[in-house]
Amino acid sequence: MAMELYGSYEFETKDGTKLSFKRPFRRISIMEELERQIGSPLPDPNDPSSLPLWFDVLHDRLGPTKTASVRKGGETIGRAIDALVGEYLEPMCHDPTFLLDHPLSLSPLAKEHYNKKGMAERFELFVLGKEVCNAYSELNDPEEQRERFERQVADRDRGDEEAQIMDEAFVDALSYALPPTAGAGFGIDRLAMLFTGSSHIRDVLFFPMMKPKV
Repeated sequence: MAMELYGSYEFETKDGTKLSFKRPFRRISIMEELERQIGSPLPDPNDPSSLPLWFDVLHDRLGPTKTASVRKGGETIGRAIDALVGEYLEPMCHDPTFLLDHPLSLSPLAKEHYNKKGMAERFELFVLGKEVCNAYSELNDPEEQRERFERQVADRDRGDEEAQIMDEAFVDALSYALPPTAGAGFGIDRLAMLFTGSSHIRDVLFFPMMKPKV
């Protein structure tokens, strides 16, 4: 698309932002890069007992005000890691960049990586610090999926409104078998904003929400 619109993989958007879509895109392993940026090992992202340690890291690195803001939305390991990713990794994703090796605590519906214990078979594509694609292999083990949902319910009880609820119908459906499955959700609207230099999503939607006439 970049080549079709600009005649090159390196181009300047309407608002003057310079981008390079030259391949291969950069790849960042989330936990490895967070530890590199922070300069010390991080707690186990999949061990619920490590929750206080994660918020100690937030307090040390982001300060009390930002840490309090994260706590307000729910005191969970997932929210702590998301805050660190937003602080350290997303600003590194100017040109197209894949974030890889998400902890399972961030990926309740994704299958565990075939050779990286505790990590999910998942990637996100970021451009200009914003996510444009999320993709993963679907977890198809009903017993493990129930356990993941139970941990999500516990996170929801701690105030995380974005955590999953228990979905008995989904778990029941998995018990009848799901073949190996994967999918990707691509933000076409964000891509359109990127290539057109639009500052608001309503500028690229065919049918934007409009205020009623008074």
